Amino acid sequence: PVILTEETISTLLAGGDEADKLTREIQEREGHKTRIAQLQRTYQKAMIANDLAKMVAARDELGTLVPDADYLPAMNLDILLAGKDWVAAEAFLNQTEAPKVAAMYARKISFKIDTIQDGIAPSLRESMIAKIKGTSKLQVLDRPIIARIQWDLGLKDAALATARESVEKDPNLPEEVMAAFVAGFEPGGTPQTFSDFQKSLSGFHRKKREAEAAK
Repeated sequence: PVILTEETISTLLAGGDEADKLTREIQEREGHKTRIAQLQRTYQKAMIANDLAKMVAARDELGTLVPDADYLPAMNLDILLAGKDWVAAEAFLNQTEAPKVAAMYARKISFKIDTIQDGIAPSLRESMIAKIKGTSKLQVLDRPIIARIQWDLGLKDAALATARESVEKDPNLPEEVMAAFVAGFEPGGTPQTFSDFQKSLSGFHRKKREAEAAK
């Protein structure tokens, strides 16, 4: 990027070819900023609509304009998930070495495949658990995520144990919400999808805010 230092300001004030060149660079950079913002909005809308072609087109142009942008890898994963390329998504996850980033990607995958079984190798879910556990400290929703993944792998006893562990080690999670979540893992139960679990959390906090506002 062109930064207005004392040197660049002097160049602009001096006029001539160098000033014209610098002016064009500044205008080009500002134009890029506008286009980048447009492409980011286009990408987000396409992702919500699950429009794979538009996602790819926006990602490709962003890759040309800002090839070193730190958000491009996440976009690449989004595209693999939107295209249901589970094999490539697993390879992508396993090639991600930074523990925190790998765990973030594992969570992203878990939200996408939570209710999907067909075509997904158990090794993908096993890698997801390993990446989430590979961080120095689990986040507040990691244990519920892991419990759901374990259930999908058929590890029902482990899933129940992890769900119960969430209650013990994540005190910030509402007791009534967690009671319903854990009950789904008990023998004869059916666990909530992670989407339904998140809705329960949101509903609890909304009611809490409404009650506090009414005081």
